[in-house]
Amino acid sequence: MDCFIINLNSILKVTLSSKEHLIPPRSHLTRKTVTYIMYFVTAGTLGLFLNGERTELSKGDVCIFNKGDTQAPAACTDCEYFYLHFECDIEPAVLSPEELFDAIAEKNRAFAETAFLDYGRYDRMSAMLPAHFHIEDGEVFEYLVNEFRKLRLNVWDVGIEKRLELCSGATALLLKLERIWSNSYATRTKDGYLRNLSLVKRIADFVEKNYDSSFGSEQIEKMFAVSYDHANRLFSKQMGMGIVAYRNHLRVEKAKILLVTTDKSIEEISDDVGFSDKYYFSRFFKRIVGVSPKHFKRGEYFAI
Repeated sequence: MDCFIINLNSILKVTLSSKEHLIPPRSHLTRKTVTYIMYFVTAGTLGLFLNGERTELSKGDVCIFNKGDTQAPAACTDCEYFYLHFECDIEPAVLSPEELFDAIAEKNRAFAETAFLDYGRYDRMSAMLPAHFHIEDGEVFEYLVNEFRKLRLNVWDVGIEKRLELCSGATALLLKLERIWSNSYATRTKDGYLRNLSLVKRIADFVEKNYDSSFGSEQIEKMFAVSYDHANRLFSKQMGMGIVAYRNHLRVEKAKILLVTTDKSIEEISDDVGFSDKYYFSRFFKRIVGVSPKHFKRGEYFAI
């Protein structure tokens, strides 16, 4: 299937963003696109000739059109859709759903494993999406309606700050759509490997939100309806470390940030990241990083 790998290292430039309601006899434009365009159909159907081939978009469809595509109306029907015109660095690709799912999982895993303060994280700043996919879940559909509604560009929003907010919101939307497609694909598939990846992603999300708490194996089992040993084996296979080790990895990375960006004491930082004993925290930090928190705060470290 046709896909897009969207580089998010540079700012996404939004030129138009609003909602269209086509009521017959009014029909879609005939044109050659000069930007990338995304449609999210919220009602009715939209019939188009895309590069000479007939295509039909229905309620719940998300479609990204390549720059330089030709569009022409194929039918005159009542249709509502949000549209987003934007410019950015995009690499077209042809991938199977399995290949796209694996690429997304690998990108997100590599991002999570890269240290918080490492510029290498920016090498993973991308969104990967199929050119055309459908939103089936009603709650997700309503969620996206609200997200697209937030991005409507008003003619009186002429300030730089408002435009940057819009561009930032559109960037976040692309990542949300990536997650929605990935989760939907993992849910639909009967392949155990993909279901396991989805489970690992959900556990990783939980750990990232609760790294500073003392959750145990029983809580993991209750939340995810799976034995802890099984979950930990799957997690280790996909993430390169167990659940507890991943939590400790996040604690240390968060501590690094607090050490170099705040005036908090070692004891305060230890408590903030989930260690109840500052001395254990210092020993643990030194074992992982190679220097004590005190020396790291002074800038006396070997590598971040």
